[in-house]
Amino acid sequence: ARALMSFRKLLIENGFFVLAPCTHQGLCPLLTHSKKDWCYDRVFLEAPDWFKKLESHLPMKNRTLTFSYLIASKKFKPHLPKNSARVIGDTLKEKGKTRQMVCRGQEREFLSWLDRLGPAPEIPHGALIQIPEDYLKKGDSEIRATQHPISDI
Repeated sequence: ARALMSFRKLLIENGFFVLAPCTHQGLCPLLTHSKKDWCYDRVFLEAPDWFKKLESHLPMKNRTLTFSYLIASKKFKPHLPKNSARVIGDTLKEKGKTRQMVCRGQEREFLSWLDRLGPAPEIPHGALIQIPEDYLKKGDSEIRATQHPISDI
């Protein structure tokens, strides 16, 4: 997956526009700000019977398939609304807040919701969202939610 993320830069240098999952054409924040993170999507599966039998002998169970992908084109340029972001992280529950990694530029960023504002929205991994203007930037990597909901694009 990280090799695919590196290949993305080569595509852009050769005149391609990355349409998905990225929402920008800048450097990938997971490559520049981390040595182990990777961009992926997740789908939930109903496993076939043969897989369930095999899995019964394994120490771990997995009902999801994770994969990396790039959609690129020389012909089509991306046209996304302002403050568009792709949800690239699973929901992380922490003391006093919930957060989820998003990609919308060259910085590694997390949307966060304080518990005192009520339950955090359930945003599926891979969703394309629009972050409201009144969300607060906290430090280098946190985008803190206010009372307003996030809208799907």
